[in-house]
Amino acid sequence: MKSAGKKSSLLLCLLALSMLLSACSSIFDKEYLSIKEATEQKASESEDIGYEVENYLELKLFLTRLVVEHSELGKLSFKNYKGNVNEDLAAVCRDISSKMALGVYCVDFISYDIDRTVSHLGAIVYINYKKTKEETDAIKSVNTAEEGLKLIADAMQNGDELLVLHIRSSKLTEDELRDFVEKKYLESPVKFPLRPGVLVGTYDSGDTSKIYEIRLDYGMDKSERIRLSSSCSREIKNLTEQFKDRSEGVRAMELINLLRTTVELDETAEGSLKNALIDKVSSSEGFPILLKACCDELDIESFVVKGRLNKNESYWNILKIEGEYYHFDIGRYKKTGQTAYLFASDEKMKGEYFWDFEEYPACSSKLQYENFSG
Repeated sequence: MKSAGKKSSLLLCLLALSMLLSACSSIFDKEYLSIKEATEQKASESEDIGYEVENYLELKLFLTRLVVEHSELGKLSFKNYKGNVNEDLAAVCRDISSKMALGVYCVDFISYDIDRTVSHLGAIVYINYKKTKEETDAIKSVNTAEEGLKLIADAMQNGDELLVLHIRSSKLTEDELRDFVEKKYLESPVKFPLRPGVLVGTYDSGDTSKIYEIRLDYGMDKSERIRLSSSCSREIKNLTEQFKDRSEGVRAMELINLLRTTVELDETAEGSLKNALIDKVSSSEGFPILLKACCDELDIESFVVKGRLNKNESYWNILKIEGEYYHFDIGRYKKTGQTAYLFASDEKMKGEYFWDFEEYPACSSKLQYENFSG
């Protein structure tokens, strides 16, 4: 029976450790009952002696549990250990602090003292953390990149300034996360009157399990942003009221011409909704953002497209007019007075403009600027 109990305990250890090695799949939600049960079954009869481990797997399991629980000290007994204690203890400490996502994120360093006596071989492990327990407890854990991106979108909607995200299987890069934040900003100009700043730190375990620390700066505190957002919403309602009884094409063109005449272009200025709508001075980036906000109020489906004009980063709109999509470069229209890139098709844009064709709907040539210029 004793042998069967040891076998069962070892199987539990192996199962729990396999979960840890496969991206620490349950740690961050505290779903580690199998780890806890396995270690508790192996608990030493005497706390003074320490927790007894018999092999490398049990050693790694116990130290991992210490980190999960944010414990600063752990006592070990190697009474029946099968292996080289010095080498294994050094290897486990190194792996947890440099190859486990949670360890990379929160552990500063791990040290230990080995105690050798005639009747006993043990060790005391000391863990120094660079993150508090509250910080590690705040980690949000998901399985996939898609789930992670949804949490980022939710955090932005809530105005959260910090999100620490563990994605168990992710190939997302820091640039991709910054691009996603920009995408959500461009989708909701009134919600974000100023462009959010974003800082991303990645804590990588060497496989697909990653922790991302995402810091968002909205340019003002939450109460100020809510007031500015409400002010922008009122301004847009007033601005667009005169166009609501027009057809979609006429609405779009009259609105574009109004924005062209009332907003000053200054490429040294910022290009946010606040700049274009409230300050009336904006870089060319602010024009499509303002047009997007107005189209939302007029129930015209629209997108702010991020791409390139020749070799320079550029922003413009795609609008859905009478069932078809068209490109509108209002910034270029403001600069040059050229109408060729209003109601432009994909074919018209290609050559000078570059964008992600899969990200946005295909644009038609059915309607032309001339249909609405009279």
